Amino acid sequence: MSSKTELVKLLRNTYNCSITQAMAALKDGNYDLTSSKKAIETILERDSTKKAEKALNRGVGSEGLIGTIILNNGFPITTGVPALNRARGGILQVNCETDFVARTTNFKQLVQDVSHTLAFLNESNGFKDIDLNGDILSAPLIQSNPDSTPSTSSNTSIKDAITQTIANVGENITLQRFSGFSLNPATDKSSPFRLLGQFTHNKLQNESNSPVELGTLAGLIDLEVSNTSNESTASSLAKKIARQSVAIPSETLEDFNSQELLGGAEGESVLDHLKSMDAKILDFKRWSIK
Repeated sequence: MSSKTELVKLLRNTYNCSITQAMAALKDGNYDLTSSKKAIETILERDSTKKAEKALNRGVGSEGLIGTIILNNGFPITTGVPALNRARGGILQVNCETDFVARTTNFKQLVQDVSHTLAFLNESNGFKDIDLNGDILSAPLIQSNPDSTPSTSSNTSIKDAITQTIANVGENITLQRFSGFSLNPATDKSSPFRLLGQFTHNKLQNESNSPVELGTLAGLIDLEVSNTSNESTASSLAKKIARQSVAIPSETLEDFNSQELLGGAEGESVLDHLKSMDAKILDFKRWSIK
């Protein structure tokens, strides 16, 4: 039979709990390991909920991150399952209270996982702003790093993940806005097709294999491209125009098209360059934390 000290150590190592929580669980479980494990899970859930509720009362923070993701850029695909070939992407803003928390692994992983989940689940025709106060929060969280060992249960919802992260970092966290992009790709490269491009200013180092880019200023752009069979050329164009959207704010497509192209020939506008590449901007998102 394990001693009280050994049981406390076991619970702390297994559940990353405090000594006080471990002692309370042992008492509730009558010092039986199986019963105490059930008790500590209840205690941790209760304490996390209390911490989250306390943080929520402080309102929306002014710091945070923008997550952008392209699961499929929309370049024509002639093989595979059509439903899986859909162009998919999205841009998400998540707020917290301090820049310190915004740089923590817990917060960054939350932004990446929620960005990935929302983009994967979205079914729209082009860009669509998603209501983040509805049923979508009950959707199961899909981890964005395909190589990671799941740190949450497969039954963990987006809302659960937010609550857990609030409890871990001690600050309020708010899903501020999300716009998803989804569209059936063209199957003929000789016909006009839609292409997604993304750019993040001062992109944070990716600590995992997540496809989500993180930063405080980012853009996602929807182009229509014609007469190219080279995906690399098309993708480079999309990234260039996305970078332009981030560098110089625009209120309208007309304003965007009239800008002088960064790195272009003298006097060359964005519209001039796009025409030379048989392309045009259909829509764009440029989001910033501040």
